[in-house]
Amino acid sequence: MQDSYSNDSLKVKQSHQSAEKDNHILKTKLKDMLRQVNELQTSKTQISGMLDHKQQELEEEQRQFNMESEEQNKRILVLHNEVKDLQE
Repeated sequence: MQDSYSNDSLKVKQSHQSAEKDNHILKTKLKDMLRQVNELQTSKTQISGMLDHKQQELEEEQRQFNMESEEQNKRILVLHNEVKDLQE
């Protein structure tokens, strides 16, 4: 009976030590994964900022293009009217 108790006690102790080792490994992996997630979130934030900035630049260029097109259309209309007047 004493040997059975000693064997059971040893098995429980070994199982406990194995579980603690596994927990330590999992905690280490979890910390590494959390660090990676934080790095990815930082990268995402930086990329989002860059995309927002680029979007603003593109919108400004589009506004500038539209203004220039309107100016050109006005000049074309004036020239067209001048040619029309000259033809009459």
